[in-house]
Amino acid sequence: RDGEHNSVWYDSNQLTVQKEHTFWMSRSPSVPGTSFDEVTGRVVNCLLLRPKPSILVVDIFFCSTHLPSGNKTRQLMSVDVISEQFKLFHREFTTQGGEQLMLVSGDFNAVPGSATHTAMIEKGFVDARSISKEKRDISGYSPTTNDWHGAKDEMIDYLWIYNYKTGSNMSVNSVKHEQISIDNERTASDHKMVLVDLTLNGYA
Repeated sequence: RDGEHNSVWYDSNQLTVQKEHTFWMSRSPSVPGTSFDEVTGRVVNCLLLRPKPSILVVDIFFCSTHLPSGNKTRQLMSVDVISEQFKLFHREFTTQGGEQLMLVSGDFNAVPGSATHTAMIEKGFVDARSISKEKRDISGYSPTTNDWHGAKDEMIDYLWIYNYKTGSNMSVNSVKHEQISIDNERTASDHKMVLVDLTLNGYA
């Protein structure tokens, strides 16, 4: 079925793929192309990545997605699906041993303080901005959208960290919102890039 792509791009010189996983934000997450009664499917694409050489001893589970716009009920149900899938993988990783950094990113179509943003936090996810060493209030960050369509600019794009614990071997150094410009008048997207500088076990 027609649907969204939500690619995960990675540097193959630095990382190797250990596992691939795709699920859909729907009542049947394993069924391709499904959603919560939308015309198109709502996909979440994930990779389990391992640094090479494996000096970090930390695998990175990274997912990319896009939550529906304008329907808070669908957003909250989508958060439930993401949470359940992350619980399953966290349980699997814990059984296998080792250390994993679990991340999900994308356009969540929800501003800080909204019901969807709050639900993510209640499910054990942390907005990378909230633990950045920059120590900036969330309200101090610029919007992640631009006025491509004349709409109000808002902060709706995130990198979420799952099961983060204070004092862990992971830290967030900075979070930046960067515009991708084609020329002086045009931009490549109606969203900015969310660039997160992380340090793992002392390696940036």
